[in-house]
Order: sequence, then C-alpha cells, then structure tokens
Amino acid sequence: MNVLLGLCLAVFSIGAEATHLQAVPADPARTVESLLESMKSPDAGVRAASARALGEIATESKQAKESIPALGLALKDGDVGVRENAARALGQIGPSADATVPALVESLRDVDARVRKAAAMALGRIGDAGATEALKVARKDPNKEVQASAKAALKRLKDRKR
Repeated sequence: MNVLLGLCLAVFSIGAEATHLQAVPADPARTVESLLESMKSPDAGVRAASARALGEIATESKQAKESIPALGLALKDGDVGVRENAARALGQIGPSADATVPALVESLRDVDARVRKAAAMALGRIGDAGATEALKVARKDPNKEVQASAKAALKRLKDRKR
C-alpha cells in the first residue's frame, strides 16, 4: 500500500452529537474492512468518502475485490455523490469489477450527468465489450461530458480488442 495513502487515509464518522475523524488502519485488509463497514453509514457523506477511498486503494490492494459487491450496490444509492464515487471506484478497480457491468450500464441512464459520466468512464476501464451498445447510446447523451466519456470508453474497448 502506498505509504502516503496509508498515513493519510481516513473515514469521516458522523455521530449523533459530533463529527470526528476515525483513522483507518494501514493494513490493507483492515482498511478495506473498515471502509466497507463505513459504506453502511446512514450519512451519505461517509458513504461517498468510503466509496472514493475504496477506489483509491483498489490498484494497490488484493482486497479490492471484496469491495466490488458493496460498490455495485452503491450505484443505486439515493445520494448522487455516493453513486458517482461508486462508479469511479469500480472503474479504478478495472476488469476485476466486470460483474458490475449491468449495474454500470443502468447507471448510464441515471438522472445525474456526473453519475452517467463516471459510469461511462468505468465501463471503458473495465473493458467488457458487453457495454458497447449502451455506450453507443450514451454518445448521444444531452450532456457533452457524458458524450465525451462514452466516446473515450468506446475507444478503449476498441483498442483493447487489438
């Protein structure tokens, strides 16, 4: 695990009376375990920060695969920030997150453009050709950033075939 990340990573825990920082253990397995527990928080900010942190450590942790089901479920969270960060995290995990492709394809139709953009980027990074048709539709999204992300994801998929 990146030393800087191990030293700086924290999860915001919001209690009924006060806000405090809870240090996350530097051990990758315990870090993922703590972040997964935080994904169950009633506070959307905590869930969003946890999803983001899971994505940040994804490339450095063998335990990242353990976070895939929770991140897949978070794509349906009621909070936009949680959904966006979950999609980004799944993209950072990459091909190992291929089980979430159907949920990410569904996220291409999210009401919020940030979530649609993050889903398109994640689909490109995961590299599952099964997302091709949905990404082609997303190229016509009303939001220019979503269009650009869908085009970039399709290019990645095409380049991957080579």
